[in-house]
Amino acid sequence: MKYALIILVVLLIVCGLPYRLGITRYHLSSARVKGELRICVMSDLHNDYYGKDMEKILKPIEDFSPDLILIPGDMVGDYARQNAYKLLKALGKYTTFYVTGNHEEYQKDPEGIISTVRSFGIHVPESTSEVLNIRGTEVEVGGIRCPHEVDKPTAEEVKKIFRTDAYRILLSHRPHWVDLYDECGIDLTVTGHAHGGQWRIPFTKQGIAAPNQGFFPKYTDGIIHLTHGDLLISRGLVRHYHRIPRLYNDPELIFLTVDKK
Repeated sequence: MKYALIILVVLLIVCGLPYRLGITRYHLSSARVKGELRICVMSDLHNDYYGKDMEKILKPIEDFSPDLILIPGDMVGDYARQNAYKLLKALGKYTTFYVTGNHEEYQKDPEGIISTVRSFGIHVPESTSEVLNIRGTEVEVGGIRCPHEVDKPTAEEVKKIFRTDAYRILLSHRPHWVDLYDECGIDLTVTGHAHGGQWRIPFTKQGIAAPNQGFFPKYTDGIIHLTHGDLLISRGLVRHYHRIPRLYNDPELIFLTVDKK
């Protein structure tokens, strides 16, 4: 009985390891959109490796042909940065926006990381926004750096980032600031950070733990429809965090389509 239980536990672990990169497709509609917006979202790479020249990520992005790529942080981490920089450099040919996560901010040189990312042609808004015209649709993309918890911005500070009535997108690393995002009334807020709960209860979407949310966290992935706008949470790309593998929780690349309501 003892050995059967051990075998069962081992099988459960082996079956739950992150063997593949998941592609998640979402659809939203908005009265502010005149045609169709194709948006790719990725986060929390933490310098993980995805094949030569990061092709396992880049190939599906090329096939999707996004209008925008949105990255809410934690791509560059605590050790060698070549994988993250190789990927980000390749993404420079797209219209790509990036904000820092807590791991970039914890580094000795967060300003150097931002400077390097910008050198690839990537936009890094810091409590600022940029207005784009994508096939007749006005899109305003803003972002905030990932502050320490005590430096959480106010709703008024976030609202001041935006200056138009376009389809407004906010990049912010932390997903659990739900009340803030709802109060701001942004059309789409894009976050990461929670890694999908790292370990999930098999055959469910319930994660075991997430930073700043504790055990059995509520905000770990998917689209949450707020009173004012939508919150999108990426599960992230890293497969092992501090040498702890994800279980029943594949890493994720998101393809979002937004069309006219």
